[in-house]
Amino acid sequence: MPYQRPTGRKQEKAHPIQDEFGIHGLLNIQDDQPWISPHLADLHDEARFGLHHFSTAVTRAQELNAATSDYKAEVVEAKRKELILDAKRSLMSFLRKHIERYKSEVAAVQNEILRVSQPETFSDPTKAMLAELRNQEIRQIIRNTEPKKRGDMVKGNLDFIKALVSSPDALLNSEHLTELRREYAFTQDPSLIAKEADQKLIYKAVRARAAEISATSAKMLINGKIEDPLSPTEFYQVFPPQSEHEQVLADNRIRSWNKEQTKISQDQEWKEKNAGINLQSNERATRISRGIQH
Repeated sequence: MPYQRPTGRKQEKAHPIQDEFGIHGLLNIQDDQPWISPHLADLHDEARFGLHHFSTAVTRAQELNAATSDYKAEVVEAKRKELILDAKRSLMSFLRKHIERYKSEVAAVQNEILRVSQPETFSDPTKAMLAELRNQEIRQIIRNTEPKKRGDMVKGNLDFIKALVSSPDALLNSEHLTELRREYAFTQDPSLIAKEADQKLIYKAVRARAAEISATSAKMLINGKIEDPLSPTEFYQVFPPQSEHEQVLADNRIRSWNKEQTKISQDQEWKEKNAGINLQSNERATRISRGIQH
């Protein structure tokens, strides 16, 4: 049955996540398209829970200053970081689950398109042998054709496409073959074009809303004057770069963060190793200034 975009009805009331966390200025649920809204509902439910948990962690982290004033600054910072990081990872796990779900649904539609030209499998050995002999014959014809003309020969010819799909060696560039398979599928069922496009729009909307939710948690940290402890590596596991340019930016950010963490670690290690030396040096300097050196 040809694909038809599902109809949707605009929600009379916005999801509670809008009222509770829209104050940070990064959520705008009212503009969601009615036919896409149902795909965002579960994300909103889980993210609302995650943001409440995160908000509680931020409050507890802020209170940690006064409640642990007798502790060393690095101990307080470690406790604060642990609180925030656990809550942030929990929130990001919700977001990642929904992003990957809809990304896989895009892949499912793309596989459906390719199945139109997928070679048959036969349980009957005789039929399987005859089909393979036929494919070998077709592949020989393609081999005897000038490489730059092979695409035109195969285009729109299902038998030739199937023979190439099942070929043990590449007689045509794999990307070109995939494009020919997609073109053939669209001639058989043009609604597949809209189905793939709509699934991509849904995925884009889910990823964009997940990014807004992630940004909301970041804004909460900024307002609380707390540094975000989540590493860029973990962030990009949830929001993988979608272009070469984004990948370059991501790689640069990861390298910079790792370099900074290495320096922090080295400084802390040096401080711990030299703590005793510094104490002795300070004591010696004091004794000298008092004129009581022995």
